[in-house]
Amino acid sequence: MTLFFHWIRGHQGLEGNERADYLARTIASYNTTITYDALPVSRGMQLLEEYYTKIWDSTYVNSVKASLTKSLIPSIFHRLALPLWPNHFLT
Repeated sequence: MTLFFHWIRGHQGLEGNERADYLARTIASYNTTITYDALPVSRGMQLLEEYYTKIWDSTYVNSVKASLTKSLIPSIFHRLALPLWPNHFLT
């Protein structure tokens, strides 16, 4: 699915834009309070770590570089499971 965004000059009578303005005004008029206690900070941090680890893994796996390293460590998940923490001597 491809999604395109285009700037539309406001208040020009365009049906979709007028509808978006109406919906935005309606939602803004609600008196709502957002509660952030529903999700513990530790769970939020865990979700962020998982999300960025997946991005890191995707970048690593799809890279054309480091073919020798990839033969030994095929993914970031594999690397993180190893009890190995490289330092400048090991490298």
